[in-house]
Amino acid sequence: MKHALLLSCSAAMGIKVLYCLSMAGWKVSIALDQPFSPLRRSRHVAGTLELSNLSQTPSGTLAAAIDDYCRTRNISVILADAIAAAGRLNELQPLLRTPSYAPEPPHRLAHIHDKWLFYQTLKDSFPMPRTVLFNDPSDLNERSVEWVGRPFILKPLNGESGHGIRRFDTCRDALAYQGTPGKYRTLPLLIQQYIPGSDFGYSVISDKGKVIIDDIQYRDENDVRRFCTNDAIRSLCREIIAKLNYSGPAFIDLRQDQDTGQFYPLECNCRFWSTMTANAWVGINYADIAAQITLGGNLNLETSQQSTYYLPGTIMRYFIRPQNLLKVSKPNWLGFLQAVGDPFPHVINILRPNG
Repeated sequence: MKHALLLSCSAAMGIKVLYCLSMAGWKVSIALDQPFSPLRRSRHVAGTLELSNLSQTPSGTLAAAIDDYCRTRNISVILADAIAAAGRLNELQPLLRTPSYAPEPPHRLAHIHDKWLFYQTLKDSFPMPRTVLFNDPSDLNERSVEWVGRPFILKPLNGESGHGIRRFDTCRDALAYQGTPGKYRTLPLLIQQYIPGSDFGYSVISDKGKVIIDDIQYRDENDVRRFCTNDAIRSLCREIIAKLNYSGPAFIDLRQDQDTGQFYPLECNCRFWSTMTANAWVGINYADIAAQITLGGNLNLETSQQSTYYLPGTIMRYFIRPQNLLKVSKPNWLGFLQAVGDPFPHVINILRPNG
């Protein structure tokens, strides 16, 4: 049985990669330095390499420990889940004998993931929401807000999953919010144009700016994902990937203006993403493709189907109105059962979200 090692810095992202690899027939071990990570409790984990400190351990020592673990367990490939893990794996690659997938160095990942630097890189070539860097309270003033437009949003430079995004109509309310202690309020932040409309996501694996495989999902109400074909999004995002000369997995968030129909790229998460199991169940298993690329075999590139995928939380809510369950496809049910059949990581994550 093929065996992979997952270098993990994020249980939330790691569980998604773990599920995708397991779907593709991989036995998966994990390597991490977090003693209380919920990922340890997944029934899909075949073994665990205990690391003392992923960022501080000398690279030579760390690479030797990983290689020794891989050699004794016949592990053929190493993947990483989140940005920190992918960056560290990239640093280790010159020292590793075991094949690994981490094409981009840490500084490139940090640059692309930073929403301000992403905006600065693309603003002269692509339609972007008007954005101002909020580095000091004096930056949030009537002049900057008039240029951005009302309403406007405040958002962190490196937030994920919509965390820390707040909408405002006045400078006074925004300044009062930022001046109150709380998560996601520490400067710098972004002041950004609010664009009313619909949310889309573009998933991709690329190599030096050339797309290997991609697909598109529309985020419907109640956290439903509708996988679709959209030539405008595909063309725009492929140009962005080429402009960035990016290699690896990525997820670009976009907003479509409800009045003009224009698509605006908002951010690029240069890593695997939280809905990648949905991609896998409708046709494209990005984690397995990354492993295939690393090993140099013939790629099994299937296209995603135009279909609707209900995330596990949505299906749970549908049990209140059972008639809704008739809309759930067989692959979607398998994805649901995969998650609920592995309850301990999810329960631990709910009870200890920062654990």
